[in-house]
Amino acid sequence: MFKKLGFYSAVGLARLLVLLPYKTQLKLGSVLGLITMRLMKKRRHIADVNLKLCFPEKTEAERKRIRVNSFKSLGMAGMEGLMAWLMSDQRFNKIPFYWDGEENYRAAVAKDQGIIGLSAHFDCLEVFCRQFAQRIPNGGLVYKKSRHSLFNDLVYRSRKRLVKYMIAHENVLGMVKVLRKKAILWYAPDQDFGRVRSVFVPFFHAKAATIVGTSILAKLGRAQVMPIFMHRLPDGGGYRVMTFPVLENFPSGDDEADTLRINALIEAHVRLYPDQYLWVHRRFKTRPLGEPSVY
Repeated sequence: MFKKLGFYSAVGLARLLVLLPYKTQLKLGSVLGLITMRLMKKRRHIADVNLKLCFPEKTEAERKRIRVNSFKSLGMAGMEGLMAWLMSDQRFNKIPFYWDGEENYRAAVAKDQGIIGLSAHFDCLEVFCRQFAQRIPNGGLVYKKSRHSLFNDLVYRSRKRLVKYMIAHENVLGMVKVLRKKAILWYAPDQDFGRVRSVFVPFFHAKAATIVGTSILAKLGRAQVMPIFMHRLPDGGGYRVMTFPVLENFPSGDDEADTLRINALIEAHVRLYPDQYLWVHRRFKTRPLGEPSVY
């Protein structure tokens, strides 16, 4: 009972926060991110380990700068989640979104096949999802359930009212069915889901257990794979979404080569905007047999 009361009180506060001006919300989020960094020592440690593995060529000071800025960005992401779930259409639609490469999306649609919108876990994911839903009526999202049931219900309901399809990441058959309906499915394979249907391929300078789901879905769903990435513009200037041409010769028949190709695409975009990537996720949690934990 007390948990529910606390949760719904927090939702009430969140509804008030989204009434603040957009730039004020981002500034507040930045401050909250720094507070989070101070309080969540475990997540700070995970970020430090990830950054050291991925950017050994950078100095410790440079990696620390990325980590600090990434926590600021993570705090902004928390506010952006509230905007995406609770803000009115009238106010949300005033936030600038710039889409590059829309011609690539139109060319993919013209092929009359399902489309896997290949992406990654950048911090502005939630506002992108809402914008994605508004622009693409026949779209779907692949999501990972939260351990907190009340929070999971809030996020699920908020996203479900926007998109046509919501599919849990373990529901491969559901994804295949949606792709065979020639829909576009947002999909991010850049998290550690363990050894099942995974291969160890490099992500930056370290081997990471990476699911081969992109190849499986493209094959079974008879779908194209179209990279689509997003980032937050500085000084509250909105967001940029970049849509790229569909991948040629994908799947190739070699799951490991395909997965390495996907990781390289994601890595290239992370290098452009390292401050906005989700470094607090234990990306290298699953290790090859015999190797100790890096965390």
